[in-house]
Amino acid sequence: MSVSASALGQYHHFSCQLALWKSCYEKPGPSKPSGIFKPTTKAVLKRGRDWENKLIHQLKEQNLILVFDPQTSFRDQIDDDPRSHFYVIGAVFTSPDVFSYEYQKRGVTPVKVGTIKPDFIEIWKRRENDRTIIEWHIIDAKASTSPKVTFMRASSKN
Repeated sequence: MSVSASALGQYHHFSCQLALWKSCYEKPGPSKPSGIFKPTTKAVLKRGRDWENKLIHQLKEQNLILVFDPQTSFRDQIDDDPRSHFYVIGAVFTSPDVFSYEYQKRGVTPVKVGTIKPDFIEIWKRRENDRTIIEWHIIDAKASTSPKVTFMRASSKN
């Protein structure tokens, strides 16, 4: 079984288990040629891009942006950054087995995950008992008639 990050996002956005089930078990129908959208869809997508670009500009002005470098491990980039709070943009995770350890640990059948491209990853770092604790929030915003922002939270200790 395989699921895409977009399908998971749609599941959370619409709270629809049927859409998630279909994304795993039904073959997709013929796809539209890339870039052909109704004018209203184009306007919504443009508004979303404009909003995201404005937010990135404001975060850059506050020195809160780390641009993801695909040549360096994600963890190394976070560890090497001296800031205690910042946002990562441009991250792309392509390993289909990215959560395999978590599935094995829980004794459940693994689900392969497609490419993950979050809009933002918020990073908080702090020292506690001689250990660095990294907490991150995945922020994925969707353009629609009202704001839709998905937050996923995780933490790591070393």
